[in-house]
Amino acid sequence: MQRINTVAGVLLCVVGVSQAEDAASLAKKAYAALPVEDTYTFHKQLSEWRDPSARDPKAKAADSELMVADKGWRIVIGSNAGEVLRTAAHEFRTYLQNAMGVDAPVDQLPSLKDWKQMRNVIIVGVREDLPGCGDSLGAPKDYRLVVVPASIAVCGFDERGAMYGLYNVLQRISLREAPILPRSLDTVRHSLYKARMVLSGLGWEEWPDPYLALLSRYGFDSIYASVYVNPNGVNVRRPTGTA
Repeated sequence: MQRINTVAGVLLCVVGVSQAEDAASLAKKAYAALPVEDTYTFHKQLSEWRDPSARDPKAKAADSELMVADKGWRIVIGSNAGEVLRTAAHEFRTYLQNAMGVDAPVDQLPSLKDWKQMRNVIIVGVREDLPGCGDSLGAPKDYRLVVVPASIAVCGFDERGAMYGLYNVLQRISLREAPILPRSLDTVRHSLYKARMVLSGLGWEEWPDPYLALLSRYGFDSIYASVYVNPNGVNVRRPTGTA
């Protein structure tokens, strides 16, 4: 009830209703209109997360846009790709399958140097693997997105940059509600922070893989883990030298 009352108070302020009218009255209406969520329902949903369908079947590509076909495209990474890049590529493939109905297998090639000549591929690599693509990248997590005649290139300063670039493509597709990008797309993003940390409510229990994948999608690369004792009584070893 305390949480409902707090939310109700905020809503009253937003809509300009006097606090004197009592936030509890709005809380009562909220309970009647909204289902009560069982404890840890959010935890179960995150643990079993699966991308819902997000495609608009009526969406069509304009002449100025490039559409990823339902079949016939590939996600291409280098055979020397590390775990970060491999994981991102497979996460992106899963998103395309579940949310967009696109079957684009991940293919590892020994070389990506001919990236400009490739067709019907989403090429993902670091600047050393994509000659001429990452010259403007200057620091870890930077990336460039560019649409070439019949492909999409994602170039990172490092593998984390390539990962965040691929997830930026994911967000663009999600907003478009179809696997469509502008043919004129050519943008460079520079990372503003060395680390983006989330204070996780799941930290006392577990960090399921789907939850970790979602954190990466939204730009987080670290989780705050307390050095103190967990509420469930399980001791956490403190780093040497901590007070």
